[in-house]
Amino acid sequence: MNRKLMVVLAAALLLVPTAPLVLATAGLTVQTGPKYYNAGDAVTIRGTAPANATVHLNVTLALVVVFSENVTANATGVYQKTYTLPATAATGIYMIEATSGALTAETVFMVTTVSTDEVANSLIEVAVKSQLLAEETIQAILDDGYTVPAAVNASMTHGADAIVEAEAFYTQGQYMASAQAAQRAMVHFKNAMILAIRAGKIPDETLDENQTLTLHVNKLKSEAERISDVLVPLSDSGKNVTEIEVQVASANAKLTNATALIADGDYEAAAAAIKEARDDLHDAMQLIKDQLKEVRKSLMEQFKERLRARLNSTETDLESLGQHIGLGNMNTAKNHLGAANGLINRAEAWLKNGKDDDALNDLGEALDEFNQGLGAIDNNGYALGMKNTNAIRAQIQVLEKMVEKLKAHGLDASAVEAKIQELQTLLEEGMGMMENGDANGANSIFGKSGYMGRGRGGTIGNKGHGNGKND
Repeated sequence: MNRKLMVVLAAALLLVPTAPLVLATAGLTVQTGPKYYNAGDAVTIRGTAPANATVHLNVTLALVVVFSENVTANATGVYQKTYTLPATAATGIYMIEATSGALTAETVFMVTTVSTDEVANSLIEVAVKSQLLAEETIQAILDDGYTVPAAVNASMTHGADAIVEAEAFYTQGQYMASAQAAQRAMVHFKNAMILAIRAGKIPDETLDENQTLTLHVNKLKSEAERISDVLVPLSDSGKNVTEIEVQVASANAKLTNATALIADGDYEAAAAAIKEARDDLHDAMQLIKDQLKEVRKSLMEQFKERLRARLNSTETDLESLGQHIGLGNMNTAKNHLGAANGLINRAEAWLKNGKDDDALNDLGEALDEFNQGLGAIDNNGYALGMKNTNAIRAQIQVLEKMVEKLKAHGLDASAVEAKIQELQTLLEEGMGMMENGDANGANSIFGKSGYMGRGRGGTIGNKGHGNGKND
């Protein structure tokens, strides 16, 4: 085989999705990272299987077994094993067979003497040609008087950026990263062409059933990635996302199967696998929605308690500052705080009865009443002082929650605890000054916290807005 043909074959194999070529059931998959290697390289074999199942891996070349080992899938059904090619490994196409009970899956990879820089260079050339073809197609559609959607330009920009990235990686000697960036560029240009052709109502003769099904697969793979991204904050919030991970893994396995079926020309079976994957992702999204409802309710519970704590502290402050802010101001503020407290209690009842939307509305109104209570104080120095104390207390609550999370993950929370202590000291010092009639001095102290409120038309320490003593 001549060297140029070897480069082309290696590049073509790299473009094949890392999917099993044969899959008896969606319950087992096998794949590698790159699809080609040189002698001495490490081949990472990974896939999905039933949770905690034993998977037997056989690697063969021309029916000769060169690697045979067992690996156990984890609780979410993911397994991984590394096979290091000998320095004297023969070139050719290697077959990986994975078996687990009655389940079987297969894939291939290639060992070649072609260097990675040659493959990367070939892919960059193909990507540049794809860019030119896409540009010509889009321009022809524009010349015919059609308008292409913004997504076309976005895809072209992403593709151009990916080529720049591929060339940069190539210059740095990172040939695998360069090849992958070139692949991404080609995908972006293809997407741009498809969108432009649809916008121009030009019959897409190149978009056959194979490509249509592949588009569906890629779209669902993107959806699966987005769902997986959502699982991170859900898991961090303490939610059990195992069932959702299983649904996503099942969908990915079926999409992998669909890709293999498309490659084999079995479009009917591929369409069925795509539908099953779509159903799995729909179920995963429903589970996420259920989890998010719980998270939302939990957040409302936390907000309710934090607001109640701030309300109680503010009522105590009003009592201690009454002689400085005046009886009328204090009573007006207390009326608003009383209304806020009533709304908080009603929200609590709504939450117990599962009426989360009603609870959310009442909590929003309670916050409005609370803020109106703070704004009811006429004396600007003390009005600002009350807002500042409230802002600092709110920040302390946030930092206390942060400490809980850090400690729950076994992390050092001492720096955050020190900040809480600093804010509490400032709060006590500032409140002491306000009780002694020095609102402006207190606000200067509060200014050191970085969490100041805003006066009505004034700034901290501005003697033109409140004289700092009892007005």
